[in-house]
Amino acid sequence: MISLEGESFAYDEGVPVLADVALTVGPGEYLVVAGASGSGKTTLARLLAGQTGAAAGSVFRGSITLDGETIRCAGAPTDPRVDPAAWSTHVAYVAQGAWGQLSMMCATVGEEIAFGPSNRGIPTGRLRDGVHEIAAALALTPLLDRDPRRLSGGQLQRTLIAAAMVQRPRVLVLDEPFQGLDADAVRDIAAALAALRRDGTAVVVCEPMLPRTAPQDARVLALADGRPMFAGHLAEARRAGLRRYGIGTAGDPPRLAAGPAAGPDQPRTVPAAPALVALEGVTFR
Repeated sequence: MISLEGESFAYDEGVPVLADVALTVGPGEYLVVAGASGSGKTTLARLLAGQTGAAAGSVFRGSITLDGETIRCAGAPTDPRVDPAAWSTHVAYVAQGAWGQLSMMCATVGEEIAFGPSNRGIPTGRLRDGVHEIAAALALTPLLDRDPRRLSGGQLQRTLIAAAMVQRPRVLVLDEPFQGLDADAVRDIAAALAALRRDGTAVVVCEPMLPRTAPQDARVLALADGRPMFAGHLAEARRAGLRRYGIGTAGDPPRLAAGPAAGPDQPRTVPAAPALVALEGVTFR
């Protein structure tokens, strides 16, 4: 379905933020890309979304294959450009920062969800049914007539995920989709992702931690400093000691480093210090 062979990726010809990354996600598969802030997971998500950055001065050396079509890049000005419109008909991407992805062209949540597919000529009746179906799945039905610019952050996040899901993409890439959502919303999204997978959609979820809602058959690619540190099944990832890279399981209590053994309580004394400011002859009324 989609695969990536990434020798390196650098912004503005700087130090590579990704190196030696390879992945393949087939129909109906679920891949978790886990990594702490700065690990390169967002850059990887953008590459899967077709954002090779060639037009913006970034340098990608590697290849991306989607449904048998391969784009090869050598980090040169002559590298092929990805057609965003054509790519997005197969790969839907929801980035971090919900407000930056709002179309600003729709008066209602329902229109926002339908905006992308409506521009691709999907029949109105089929699109309407799809919008109502995904809105019900993500508890958005009461909000369909609301102005999307007046939504809370969590409501807008669900709206953008619904807009990606309603397209029934071949590949769905979500960058930290559960951030700021309550437990009910997380469960709703997980159930909707499971339904998409049954229809053959490949799912890639980028998270700083291993999501508790990830299915048992999920695979994990763990990144640190732009390089892969682990690749395997979810059960193996939970036993792989990924905490050394700042990757735990969402919801787990933080582990505090052990400090020196506590001794008996002693009275505290604060050494005297010279005054920084002295006021003389000042009165207040």
